[in-house]
Amino acid sequence: MKISFEMNRETLLKSAAVALPILVGMGLLGATLRRRELMEPFFIHGTYFALTAMVLFWLGAYAQALRETNKERLSVWLKDNWRGLVVTALVSLVAIISIEPSLRVLADEANLLGTSKNLHFNKTADFATTGKWYYEAYWNLNTTIDRRPTLYPYFVSLIHGLRGYHYTNSFWANALLIPFLVFTAYRLAKSLGGEIFGLLAGALVLAHPISLMSARSGGFDLMAATFSLLIVKHLLDYCQAPSANRLVLLWMNLVLLAHIRYEGSGFLIVAVVLLLALRMVKLDHIKAYAIFYAFSLLFLLPRIWQIIIKADDWEQPLNTTLFGRKYVFENVRDYFSLVFNPWNFQRPHAGLLILLGILGAILVGRSLWKLVRTRKEKPAMFGFSVNPCATAGLSHRALSPSAVPAPGAAGDAVAVVARAACSRRPYFSTIARMSDSRSTIRSLPSTSTSVPAYLA
Repeated sequence: MKISFEMNRETLLKSAAVALPILVGMGLLGATLRRRELMEPFFIHGTYFALTAMVLFWLGAYAQALRETNKERLSVWLKDNWRGLVVTALVSLVAIISIEPSLRVLADEANLLGTSKNLHFNKTADFATTGKWYYEAYWNLNTTIDRRPTLYPYFVSLIHGLRGYHYTNSFWANALLIPFLVFTAYRLAKSLGGEIFGLLAGALVLAHPISLMSARSGGFDLMAATFSLLIVKHLLDYCQAPSANRLVLLWMNLVLLAHIRYEGSGFLIVAVVLLLALRMVKLDHIKAYAIFYAFSLLFLLPRIWQIIIKADDWEQPLNTTLFGRKYVFENVRDYFSLVFNPWNFQRPHAGLLILLGILGAILVGRSLWKLVRTRKEKPAMFGFSVNPCATAGLSHRALSPSAVPAPGAAGDAVAVVARAACSRRPYFSTIARMSDSRSTIRSLPSTSTSVPAYLA
């Protein structure tokens, strides 16, 4: 009887721990929706602490995955990926040395830097529009909220804490992210097509001029690209071998992406719809990390408040349509017009890479069409799930080809062409096997090794 009572008490405490953050989040959301004047102070004074908790949970998810490995498995992983580590080091070194860091888009990056300054000094998610020096210190006179998501300024504020406040810390933030972007591109491509494809993807991921400029600027684009690739990698891992740990890693990265770039919330919605449509989410996987999902609403509240507060604050005239089908044709025309002059190296994108990328896209479309014809619905749905993200990126108003975000990764499809040329076996048969949720670890290419989710 005593044992039963203790078990019931433990179950009750666990249920309360899961229910409490959900109820608090719903209460805060309901109260601020009812009284809109509360949103701004809640956002300004609560964002720093919400982001801190979110990042700690994110690190905790990876720390939990670390417990699954040992020295032997780590040694096997290093042996399997040493070429990718070398390519990552070389590409990162070239990018850091060859491009001089500077603020590329003054208003955007200055606002992000200003937000990071207040997050560092005041723990508030706003930035100063006017201020003065008084007794050898800077004092804010007027502040406002930026419409840009706050995770990148938060990351920069952490570097302020290590090095002291300086505007160059935003350049250091992106410099630290470059190796993660390159290596994630390598691992993702290797999972799909083997070692050659992975090495080519790692070498070409920063090939566009605009990519290198973003990597050495003070903007959030490189962080958004890094987490986007990381999410696709975790999605592939979960499709290949569903597990509770892989699902929570995917989920936490999606939550973080929502705080990095405007379109991040769209990635979150698309991923949830995709996993539910494919019936890949198991209740046991959610229960294993229930506390992570329970806190998700609290983590997302600052972004929800920011979207509502800044809903009508746009740089475009109020009568301008921000999204529309006509922009799809305009952006595609501007972007792919570079193909007709591939040797013009003064443009923000590499025309030659775009031309070769078109060939890679044709191979992708051809393989997906075969999946549809053979009635392998799950792989086909996985492939076509990329379309909503691409459509969202192409359908917004862009001021120049460099402002079109979605096709930027098209140059990486050059690796598809090169990989297909280097091997006689059908390349995309690997995608069909990996994207099927019923596949096993044996469906991986021979170059892959069974490792924990955080290393895969």
